[in-house]
Amino acid sequence: MNPSDFEKARLRHLSRQVACKKHGCDPQGESWFVIEKALPLEGRILEVGTGQGYFAMGLAEREFRVIGVDPCADDIAIARWNLEQRNLSSLVELQVANGDSLPFPDRSFETIFSVKVFHHLVAPFKVVDEMIRVLATEGKIVISDFSEEGFSLVERIHYEIEGEHHQRLGVALVEVKKYFVDKGLGVQHERTRFQETLIAYAA
Repeated sequence: MNPSDFEKARLRHLSRQVACKKHGCDPQGESWFVIEKALPLEGRILEVGTGQGYFAMGLAEREFRVIGVDPCADDIAIARWNLEQRNLSSLVELQVANGDSLPFPDRSFETIFSVKVFHHLVAPFKVVDEMIRVLATEGKIVISDFSEEGFSLVERIHYEIEGEHHQRLGVALVEVKKYFVDKGLGVQHERTRFQETLIAYAA
């Protein structure tokens, strides 16, 4: 990718942020909400589906170290650039990898995040199984995605800015919650107006 591609991606992100705030949604505030609900954060942290790195940056700004994986090499390149612009590269390690085949040993991470990703997934429960596999015995998995009102908003904004519909393939979080419970995990369910968050842990 050339420098203009990075700048275009940054401007698209800023346009979405401005549009969200215009409709009463603060994306950064939503990210802080997820992090606050997940506290305390100890040990190794993994983000599955890190995209262009914005949630990872939120963690790094609080001085947490995180490993972020995403299957899209272009998004990982943009994430690296974004981190460099904010002098946060030393706190975030990025890898190109699929969530349904994570390149880590069993029980590698105390906290695993996946934010605004699951509605894109073709095989979400394979990703959940991998997250459970690499989760430490007393760790927690934090999955957050849009509420129905959030989906309506992001669809409107995506179409206004890019002239396309926002992809929505995966399962609702209520189905993910049931899957966790069936696997024997306890689940805390948190909500804001635009977002839902599951925190799963060993029951």
